[in-house]
Amino acid sequence: MMVVLGILMFMGLVLVHEIGHFITAKRGGVKVLEFGIGIPPKVCRIRTDKSGTEYTLNLIPLGGFIRMKGEDPKDEGDFNAKDSFIKAKL
Repeated sequence: MMVVLGILMFMGLVLVHEIGHFITAKRGGVKVLEFGIGIPPKVCRIRTDKSGTEYTLNLIPLGGFIRMKGEDPKDEGDFNAKDSFIKAKL
């Protein structure tokens, strides 16, 4: 019981932390491609909002992440786009 409660508390902290990244990216004009709870592999997509952000639930409940446009330098189109992470103003 205590382990489950500990995991839930940790995931609550991770969720608040990732929401901070999400809000900062959106305010900075960076397109957020995915907001994931848990560590992949992806279990299911919860929803996709009007801006195209996918909200996902992942298999391992010990973390979370946001995936922003322009994080992958191999994808030159996204990497150099005006709404990419690499082009965001400080």
